[in-house]
Amino acid sequence: MAARLGNVIYWTTCIGAVAWAILVLVLTANLAHPDWTIYTPIAIVGAVVIWSFGRAARYVLARW
Repeated sequence: MAARLGNVIYWTTCIGAVAWAILVLVLTANLAHPDWTIYTPIAIVGAVVIWSFGRAARYVLARW
């Protein structure tokens, strides 16, 4: 049961990470003078952090 919950949390955070990256990049594209050198790393690092929380939850709950 805990392994299944870990998988649900993992896949939810995967979707959240992609959604975060898309949101940041879309909002950046709508700026008058987008500075991609700042917002692209924010999108990537944020997505990796979100994904890593899901990966950690999956690891802990599944006992892998």
